[in-house]
Amino acid sequence: MVLPASISLQRAGSSATGGMTAPPPGNLSNLKESHPIQAADFAIQLGVALEPGFNWWVFCVFKKRDAIISLVKCCNIRFLKTTHKYNLPLPKLFDNALAIDKGSGSTLWADAIDKKIKNSELHYMLWMMAGMSQMDSSLSHAT
Repeated sequence: MVLPASISLQRAGSSATGGMTAPPPGNLSNLKESHPIQAADFAIQLGVALEPGFNWWVFCVFKKRDAIISLVKCCNIRFLKTTHKYNLPLPKLFDNALAIDKGSGSTLWADAIDKKIKNSELHYMLWMMAGMSQMDSSLSHAT
């Protein structure tokens, strides 16, 4: 939905006075796709949220935002509450993992952490080498 330039500029105000500035005409549809929450806030601030072109998506965007935020909070709380799985303690921090290993007399958590670090280092090195080869190829094409 493209907001006519006359409407957007009349309602928006100028940036020199500290008011809102309207996006250039024709870019509002792109703005809705890339930044839906900010575009919905902008439509509410302009007072056009209840117009037919905006009414169908502005409030839907806020419902989706609230649903995502509540799911993130719920999952975070569930993660923090989970202390055991299959009657085994789950560490939340590196120090907790080492304390569990010390208490059980094994090195399972330390071995798992070392394995994860080695895999991460390998992936990082491969990523860096791939980036270097792409840079080398772009330099060779430039000459």
